[in-house]
Amino acid sequence: MARARHLPSDVVDLLAHDEDRIVRLFLTESCDDAPADVLLDVWSWWHGSFSFPGRPRNHPNFPRHDLLRFAQDPEPRIRLLALDDHASDAALVERFSRDPDAQVRRAAADPRLSPESAVRLAGDAD
Repeated sequence: MARARHLPSDVVDLLAHDEDRIVRLFLTESCDDAPADVLLDVWSWWHGSFSFPGRPRNHPNFPRHDLLRFAQDPEPRIRLLALDDHASDAALVERFSRDPDAQVRRAAADPRLSPESAVRLAGDAD
């Protein structure tokens, strides 16, 4: 059922709170009605599949606001979400271009990055 594209809201709520992570994963991959908080949770532990590339991060309900709160998160995968916030700015991109984690530095390859930092990142071995 979690693989259905659309579900009644009570069913979505039930599946979103299921104890089984795989049920929540299937919900975020397939269901257009998956809630934002579940999408964020699944993003924190699921790195994606070939069947559903980009999910849950490219899901239409994935939040694009209030993500700046993650800019200081100790987990790099969560920290890089701050760049997706509509309120993120060039200063954050520049800061992330110097992040100790290679994944976060790669995410800083952004049009808001200064030319000098782009040159520096081009020479980054990671």
